[in-house]
Amino acid sequence: MIIEDDPILGKFIDLYPSNRLRLLIIGGGVLAVVWFVTTVALWQVEEDLASAITVAIISITTLGVGWYMAHWWNREVILFERGFSYRQGSTTAFIQFADVRTIRQRAERRAYFGGLIRRTIFNVTLKTQYDEIIVLDNLYNKMDDLSERLEIGVTNTLRPIVEARIEADGVAHFGNVLSLTADGLRANGDDLYWDEYGGFTVKEGALHLKRRDESTWLRVHLDEVENIRLLLQSIREKKADGANQT
Repeated sequence: MIIEDDPILGKFIDLYPSNRLRLLIIGGGVLAVVWFVTTVALWQVEEDLASAITVAIISITTLGVGWYMAHWWNREVILFERGFSYRQGSTTAFIQFADVRTIRQRAERRAYFGGLIRRTIFNVTLKTQYDEIIVLDNLYNKMDDLSERLEIGVTNTLRPIVEARIEADGVAHFGNVLSLTADGLRANGDDLYWDEYGGFTVKEGALHLKRRDESTWLRVHLDEVENIRLLLQSIREKKADGANQT
């Protein structure tokens, strides 16, 4: 499949279609479970009646599974240099990175069957300046690569906007909890100035911000932090600038 560059979004980068094998596995699994449960439930029912009921239940289930798979089958994201296209069925939206105002990302490592199978569950939520909300998850192939590329594209575009906001208002918000100021960080009315800032860690799905004495100043769940890559980059830069000025 050859995808041409877009006159507005720029150079084509990569294609991220829906994970159709996953859809087939889910659909087949649902049908198998329904068939098994129906068979067990009707085990002592007269054979002709049981067969008729089974056919009816499986037919209804197949219609539902078919609708579900058709709903997700043709979804895809095409990434370009300055944005991406987002396809749902016959509708395709073209989103420029310059139109995105927030990106929230969550990645959770899960283990199945006693740790024999491990996979990372991704969830990326983007909100545009037009209040459009786009949610991307493991439905799409190569979600690890897609989430990182989207975050980098949005971060590079938002950087000058955030810097201008701090210059004009003295503060830039990264969600409802945490804000960045020219002098440090602010959360719940409490300020952590750069000379007291001791670093950060990300663990157990949360961002931990520390004081110089290694005590925790703030623990905030990653779902509550907007544009976290930009936030962490800005913290490093402003902390370094503050150190150079002292």
